[in-house]
Amino acid sequence: MIQIDKNNPILFSDLCDRYCKRYIKLNEKKIDKKIQSYIKKYGNIKIGKFYQKFALDWKILIQAKPKDLINFKENNYNKFNLLFKVKKNRKQLLDLLGYERVRKTKFVYEIVKDMGIKACPYCNAHPIHAYKTQTKSRLQTQLDHYFPKSIYPYLSVSFYNLIPICSYCNNRKGDQEFPPKFYHPYRDNVANKFRFRVVNNIKKLHLDKDYRQNLKIKVDDYTNTIPQFSKKMEIEELYDNYTDVAAEIFEKSKIYNKTKKLELQKLFKQVFNKKINDQDMNVLILGNFVEEKDILKRPISKFMQDIAKDVGLL
Repeated sequence: MIQIDKNNPILFSDLCDRYCKRYIKLNEKKIDKKIQSYIKKYGNIKIGKFYQKFALDWKILIQAKPKDLINFKENNYNKFNLLFKVKKNRKQLLDLLGYERVRKTKFVYEIVKDMGIKACPYCNAHPIHAYKTQTKSRLQTQLDHYFPKSIYPYLSVSFYNLIPICSYCNNRKGDQEFPPKFYHPYRDNVANKFRFRVVNNIKKLHLDKDYRQNLKIKVDDYTNTIPQFSKKMEIEELYDNYTDVAAEIFEKSKIYNKTKKLELQKLFKQVFNKKINDQDMNVLILGNFVEEKDILKRPISKFMQDIAKDVGLL
């Protein structure tokens, strides 16, 4: 899991503000009217008391930060959570807030596009895209409810509860909730709390012509928390599909020593008539970004950076 807004929290605060203003503008009258009808209908029974409180809070919930969402679900609304195990109650609230309508709007496309991330923040293995055809705006991504809408429907359209991720991760997570105090991609960065590595001694294995098929990927964790996530999302199994990439990085490390890199820099200047710095040279050689801040700009960046550091290419 990689932090989404690490490099530009001001941008994400602005995106949240835009999303909330647009949502409230489009839905305020309808939601307020419907809530009042539910308050009148249910009176002082528990579901009625929920709507009495929700009438005061729903605009706050739309823009609440991750820590505030936790407070709402664990304290402010804890006594109401059991209500939404009843399908009728859950569906009524989901219909009221209209997540399915929100998901299909052009505005959500614009928000995801402006986030500027191109790799899934959960697995970092698969791309996510927002793009346009001649007639339509499309999202090549799914929105995960970090706190599942099947359990907390009152958070179903909260900006900081909507995480753009790949379909693989969304299917793996499903309606399950992350463990308490787990990392949140709008709040926590865990890129430096774990690393990918090749289990085998790649420096010895490469002498075998079939060594690529014998490599195995491992996720090393420094917090004792990541394994829960890695096991649930099958991260190690997923990255076993990229052992060929690990092998290529190792082979590059044997070819691009300091002398070879200097030669390449000279060649680059001859061909393109401009200098290339060490960082850009490393990007060119690795074929991916080499800084932690750029991990979400391209799939498997974290994996490639870790393996490159492990074998001495970076």
